[in-house]
Amino acid sequence: MGVKLLFLGICLIYLVLDLHDAEVTAVSDRQAKLKEKDAREKLQQELSKNYAVKQRRRKKKKFRDPRTRGKSSKVVNRGGAPKVQNGDDGGDDPHIGNRENYLQKYFKGKMWGIRDKKKAPKGNWRKKLRKQKHKKKEKRQNMKKKEKSKRTKVKKFKKKRKKHKKRRRGKRSTDENEDDPGSDQEHTHRTKRYAITDQERMWDYGVVPYSFSSDVTDVMARTYRGVFDALEKRTCISFVEWDGTESFYSNRSLNHMVHLNFVDQGGCWAYLGRYTYRTTNIAQDISCCYVGRTCLHEIMHSLSMEHEHTSPLRDGWLRVNWDNLNEDGQFQFSVIDPLMLGRESWGFDIKSFVSYGTTEFTKNGMMGFQPLMPDFYPTGNSYWQPFKEVQMNYDCFGIKCSGMEEPVCENDGYPGYYEGECGCVCPPGLDPATNCASIKPTDPIRGWPPSSFGLPEPIEGCPAGFQLGSLTQPLAGDSEVSSSSHINAGFENSTAEFGFCLKDTASQTEGGLTEWPRGQYCIHSYSNACPPGFQEGLITYDDSVNATRTILTESPLPDGSFVNNTELWYCCRSDGMVQLDIKLPNTESFILYRHGTAECQNVEGMYMFPEYYSLMIEGETIRSISVYQTLGSVPYNVLDGNELFVYYCYYSPLNKDCGEVIHLGPENPTHDIMTPNYPFDYPLNTECNWLFVAPEGSEVMLNFNDFDVEGDDFDCFDYVTIKRGLPGIPGVSYCGTEFKAAIKSIDRYLMITFTSGSEITYTGFHATGRLLDVADLCYNPDDFGRTYNGIHNYAEDFTECLPWVEMAHCDTNLFNTEDAFDNLDGNYCRNPGARYDSPWCYTEKENCTIKYCDVCQERTIYDNFDDCEELIAEHPNFCLDGDHHHYGCLATCIEYGHITIPEKSNRAQDVSCPVPDDIVDADPIVHDVTRYNVGDSLAYVCSNGTATKMRRCLTDGTWTDIEYVCGGCGDEMKSDTRGTCYAYVAEEVRFVEAEEYCIEKDWDVASAQTEDAFNFLVQYRSDMGSDGKQVWLDLYEDPVGVWSWGDESLVQDGFTNWRSTYPVSGPIETDGNNWYRCATMVGTGQSSVWNQVACDNKWYKAHYICQTMESEREICADRKSSCTRNLIDIPLLCSQYQSYAHEVCPYTCGICDVENADSCTVTADFVVGLNLVSGGSTPFSLNPGESFTTQCPAGQICTQNCQHFSRACRRSGEVTGATPVCQDADSVPTLVNNIERIPRLDTSEARRIYQGDNSYMNITRSGEITKWMTLCENDGIVHLMAFKYWSQDRYFKVMGVNQVECKAGRRMTWEIPEGERIQVDPSMNIGLMDWNGGCIPLYECFASEYPDLNKIYHTMAESQDEVALNKLVWMRAGPTCYFFSLNAEISPVGYIAPATTQLTTPSTTTEEPEPEPEATSTSSEDTSESTDMTTSSGDVSTSSTSTSAGNTESSSTGASRSSPSTDAFVSEDTTSSVWQRTTTHSVVITTPRRTINEDFIKSFIKKKKKKRKWWKNRGKKTDKTRKRKNKRRKKAQKGR
Repeated sequence: MGVKLLFLGICLIYLVLDLHDAEVTAVSDRQAKLKEKDAREKLQQELSKNYAVKQRRRKKKKFRDPRTRGKSSKVVNRGGAPKVQNGDDGGDDPHIGNRENYLQKYFKGKMWGIRDKKKAPKGNWRKKLRKQKHKKKEKRQNMKKKEKSKRTKVKKFKKKRKKHKKRRRGKRSTDENEDDPGSDQEHTHRTKRYAITDQERMWDYGVVPYSFSSDVTDVMARTYRGVFDALEKRTCISFVEWDGTESFYSNRSLNHMVHLNFVDQGGCWAYLGRYTYRTTNIAQDISCCYVGRTCLHEIMHSLSMEHEHTSPLRDGWLRVNWDNLNEDGQFQFSVIDPLMLGRESWGFDIKSFVSYGTTEFTKNGMMGFQPLMPDFYPTGNSYWQPFKEVQMNYDCFGIKCSGMEEPVCENDGYPGYYEGECGCVCPPGLDPATNCASIKPTDPIRGWPPSSFGLPEPIEGCPAGFQLGSLTQPLAGDSEVSSSSHINAGFENSTAEFGFCLKDTASQTEGGLTEWPRGQYCIHSYSNACPPGFQEGLITYDDSVNATRTILTESPLPDGSFVNNTELWYCCRSDGMVQLDIKLPNTESFILYRHGTAECQNVEGMYMFPEYYSLMIEGETIRSISVYQTLGSVPYNVLDGNELFVYYCYYSPLNKDCGEVIHLGPENPTHDIMTPNYPFDYPLNTECNWLFVAPEGSEVMLNFNDFDVEGDDFDCFDYVTIKRGLPGIPGVSYCGTEFKAAIKSIDRYLMITFTSGSEITYTGFHATGRLLDVADLCYNPDDFGRTYNGIHNYAEDFTECLPWVEMAHCDTNLFNTEDAFDNLDGNYCRNPGARYDSPWCYTEKENCTIKYCDVCQERTIYDNFDDCEELIAEHPNFCLDGDHHHYGCLATCIEYGHITIPEKSNRAQDVSCPVPDDIVDADPIVHDVTRYNVGDSLAYVCSNGTATKMRRCLTDGTWTDIEYVCGGCGDEMKSDTRGTCYAYVAEEVRFVEAEEYCIEKDWDVASAQTEDAFNFLVQYRSDMGSDGKQVWLDLYEDPVGVWSWGDESLVQDGFTNWRSTYPVSGPIETDGNNWYRCATMVGTGQSSVWNQVACDNKWYKAHYICQTMESEREICADRKSSCTRNLIDIPLLCSQYQSYAHEVCPYTCGICDVENADSCTVTADFVVGLNLVSGGSTPFSLNPGESFTTQCPAGQICTQNCQHFSRACRRSGEVTGATPVCQDADSVPTLVNNIERIPRLDTSEARRIYQGDNSYMNITRSGEITKWMTLCENDGIVHLMAFKYWSQDRYFKVMGVNQVECKAGRRMTWEIPEGERIQVDPSMNIGLMDWNGGCIPLYECFASEYPDLNKIYHTMAESQDEVALNKLVWMRAGPTCYFFSLNAEISPVGYIAPATTQLTTPSTTTEEPEPEPEATSTSSEDTSESTDMTTSSGDVSTSSTSTSAGNTESSSTGASRSSPSTDAFVSEDTTSSVWQRTTTHSVVITTPRRTINEDFIKSFIKKKKKKRKWWKNRGKKTDKTRKRKNKRRKKAQKGR
């Protein structure tokens, strides 16, 4: 019996071992297959790269791309050089006039190539080629026959042209608005919709045939199909794979034979729209890149969608910085002509994924364009609006829902086809069931897809129907979790314990999802297989296993091995876009792993927490196969030493049953909204939506009466999202304990979304929405505030405006003739030319940054700084000359009486203008009107000519300042100072249309018969923001090949500027028509040349310029009374701005009646102590308008009258300005550079040491650093230092350091007390180390554009001791091109700044202070020229806590705080007092009506804040975890 039992035991052991071996064999087979697949994909990718390189080499020998001139010829590029752009003429190809023949030639050659026999047509293809050659021969013979009739055509051609140019001119229109650029007619492009002009570019019925080329890998194909799926679910577009036959198209009733062919040829690009060629099967190439969003971007171009930033609707949303764009960027940012748009637009969306970022195509690393509103930034995360345009342009409702009645959709919804259903497609948060008229309630989704899989266990436990398993891994050290951790895992004592939720097909819920949605996420593999659509992967960990530490498991477990090391199998998919919502069960919490990116996959109806945990792995070589291995598709992870960070996403269900749609109107002008349970804590896992809707033409203003939403300096855990544009465009999220700013809608919609998570709750918010009636505006909205003439001079965020006279380097400026009569006085807000949506002003010199102004004072004034009273107490002059005083403490400065603001302007509709005075040399186009409203215009016509000027009724009841009309150019024209006037028309038309327009105006198309004339046209095009655009010239070739100008003068007799190999003589014969050649101006800047094109080609369109001769000047006078003041401000006015001088100020500049003007004699007294740069040796004479320039001698610096180095001769014989005074540079404070302290695109990196050996950071004199100046982007500790070069091995010695504290959003000036000042000499440079990171603004510039700045060396610091005095620092990195907003003041050793007069502050008693006497205002016209125009611009001095300075080791906290700055170079410190007049004004802040007891709210909130500390700590796991919070966040930056 014992023997039998022993035998049975042995058999049982063998059976167990066999089962184990079978399991191991199965696992090893699975690993082998995965390794084979992984290797195959890598090999395929490598081969595809080699194939792409070979293809590019082949194409260099042939055609790069079809160089066509049709509408589908434009290539839209992203991330690479453009292929073929508008403006490329196609080289010397004779088929440029006929795009169809050219396409046929190109694509037949490509399709019939021997290298691709599969695409060869049936039959004898060589015979077809011979036939094609025979046809070409016949065409050449026909051309020779037609040459005989050329001479007979010449006379007819010229006769017809003369008759066209001499045809009878029609009568001038008497409609005031017809010629008025400020009228509503010109600017209706901001609101009107554009009709589809070319249906041939659209894909029939929304069906897009496609194919994949051999260089597209399986991974890429999965990404592309995920993009297809995203479009198919949200539009009626359907992607059908081409089967390789021509019958494919006819079987689907398609009127074309074109399919998209996805290739991998470097860069991301696509052709705009569908090829229009019909008869031959064509593969339209598209290079889609690897990223889903980028691929969707390119596919949208193929669907005929242009870049959003080129939309004609962009005015009012962004401003292009043309000077920062490279040649390709000049083209990529040119506005698309509305008639060429090819689609209908439903509003502008700067956040669209079909828009470029601010730095793309820049030549210097700076911003290519500036968003005009900070909350509308090109984030690229907006999808709803582009999908809407696809739906509307393709008529998706008509295609998919024929026979159904089209619903009437509200609140920016539209009838369409969405996720397989017909009806209203609504912006997020609105309910399609009510045609978008109400808020969408909670829409539960239950039931997981029928498959076996596993998920990490959340802290709430597994969802219903899942089984629970666990795994405990022994690790080599302690691990970490993110600050917000919802995974049910334990990380203590060098172990990690995980819970798993497992589900198999047997426990499938009825009515659940039928398949897994496409996206980017990972789950656990279960039952040795992945669900369909997933790719499997494996992670093997080298666990710290020994005799006392083993892997512990509790079944069931996901697929893997848990013997000596932990092996886990995953199922991942990367065939979707994380930014678009997918549908999964949303009634219980769950966790998904991130895949391929640090972003979390969006899930409909769920709150999302991006989180992570780390595992300390044993071993030194982390990526060694024996220690750590990944195979296939695995979750997103990051390694830091031996620590592996694994990233996942926690999803919690949201309750959306709150919110409402609020219609404001005369009967309901205000409405209060508040979070659920307010003023008590709001509930967890809640989403509420409120939509304010105002009547057409009106707007909504939102004020928060109370705001308390969970969040910290790093993240918003709960948040309030505000959309003040269209409801479908993403908004900006806010959190915190205070919300001061009022939010104004852009149009009639304002949407607020409140979202709370699953941890901590606060009080929430209480807000009031208020109707803003357009009738209450203080300017005329029809001209966008062009006729506003008030004295408001600060932006919406309270930033002080810069004087217009200082912004002459910007595109819109005082000296542009087209802006000259828009009253650009002082630093007042204006909207010259009605270029933007409302009055605005410049706030930064360097980038010409502009901001909108709240000229009607609709918002409540508040302080941006939270310590204004302390600042004023420490610096009594803060409200006059402190850094950022206007931006930071406007409300407090008004309260103290240090600043007075203008009285609120009257409503524009309550203002009228009387009948204007007569103009001596012009007659008005009279209307029977005795009262003119704001914005009304009156045209004056020269009494003996055609020149016209417009006068407009302004908001202060006055008229535009115009002294006379005759002489010079007409309104909105520009003079070249040689007797010719030009008018730029930014509309793409054919040459015939351009010629007709100019002749109708009694003008001609512009010619460039001289080099000066051509250079003027190039500059004029650039000034109009169209640099790089093609412009028609009045230049043509007659039938015998002779080129001549419109006045019949021959080109060969004068100036020429053809591009290489041009001109080519002879006509272009196409389809029996002779298309004779004309010419355009192409290229950018000085590289512009003449280009030869076909005159009557319907595909070829360009901008044009009209020209005419100046009318004779009857009187010698200035057109504006401000010319003398302008000459005083800008002595070089008459020489630098010749067009302005010629057109506006001919009297002041001595252009007319010079013989009766007094000359100026410049004697030695004018140049005492100065070097004369221009003008000759004294004494010498100057005519009116002429100027001379001086400078300080070497080694000296200006201390008085520093703006008067250039001085001009006035008409009265007096010289402007006063003589500058110079002193030795070593005896007065000087600045290291003249950099403007403004925000930049990047900030300093944490713990990185920077020092520069360039002109902006070199110290050029001996002395000591008395001040440091910068703009702080964030709070933190910054070490400001002086370095000295020490050795050729890039060692630099720290010669001194000042430790200072940055405060976010402030221009800071730290005055360094004696004993802590750094002693410097010309061998040193300034530098910095930002310990916290993100404090100091910087640009990472391009070395090619700024070679002098490419001298910044930098390295990382492990501790603050590395920048101690006399330390040697080895700069590991560099040289690099950086540009910092950092400056230092160097003064003589022991320098003491002079004292300044201090303002008084209000008494601290309860009695109101007596009002100060009203200050006297003096305009620049009344100011004496000899007065010293410099101002003492004291900075906001802040105490400096210095660790060590110079060669001393003392440290103290005291600082002198009332020293004035001598910042003569930094632009923001050189302006005079803000207000030109100080009218007493009381700011009354009214509190909106509340529906609950305010005293109860205040007392309740006060109690809540006392308990805040306890509430913040609620839900944390252990004290040990909380102590590591900061450390975790820093290490998580890579993952985020």
